[in-house]
Parts: sequence; C-alpha cells; structure tokens
Amino acid sequence: KDNLCALGKWIYGDGEKHRDAPHYVNLVAKHANFHRCAGDVVRKVESHDKAGAMSMLKGEFSAAAKETVTAIMDLKKEIE
Repeated sequence: KDNLCALGKWIYGDGEKHRDAPHYVNLVAKHANFHRCAGDVVRKVESHDKAGAMSMLKGEFSAAAKETVTAIMDLKKEIE
C-alpha cells in the first residue's frame, strides 16, 4: 500500500494541496510503482527466489527508488 509510509501519508494528506501540479501527479505514479516493485521483491523472497529478488533489487527496484527521489525533488522545485 502506497499510503501507509511517511511519503504516502504526505502525498494523500497535506500534499494533496499540490494535486494540480504536474510534478505531483508524476510523484504519485512513481511512488506507487516503487511500492509495486517492493511488493514484487517481497513475493520473490517469500517464494525462495533469492536470485530473482536480488536481480530486482539491483535493477527494477533500484530504478523505481531513484525515479521516486527524482519526482520528489522535481515537485519540491515546482512548489517552492
């Protein structure tokens, strides 16, 4: 769930005042994707697919994390 972490609580709480900002919309999407990737990593670990989990951590999950950070910084610049 992307609304339970600190960033998600902000996005769906106080951050909603920025919902008309293009970078807010992008952040919502990137953050949701980050959580989907995290869930995929957990599912791989739970199914004992250590190699698959490591591959995701180094690839798709890492990219999703970086994209989320970039989206945060872009929104910050936009609303300042």
